[in-house]
Amino acid sequence: MKMTYKDISLERLVRDLEPRKNLFQDRGNGIYLSDHQIEILKKYHFFYDQYSDVKSFIFDIQNYLNENYQVDLEDLESVVCSLSEFDYYQNMDK
Repeated sequence: MKMTYKDISLERLVRDLEPRKNLFQDRGNGIYLSDHQIEILKKYHFFYDQYSDVKSFIFDIQNYLNENYQVDLEDLESVVCSLSEFDYYQNMDK
């Protein structure tokens, strides 16, 4: 079926893509996460509100990944990469 721009509804796209779930929000202590990332972290029993800073949070997730290297944890790896990248640019000397 060929779709045209007339077939696409903005409301439907927004509803299906849920863009707000992917927006980063300050969760406290310099930790910026999206709702989607929080769902992934909860799946592995990581709770951002138990950490005093982003570096210790990243450290614990990295340790978990290193201890479970034989398991496919691509979603968690993606979250920690995003956290590390955000922390780097947030705290880089300008």
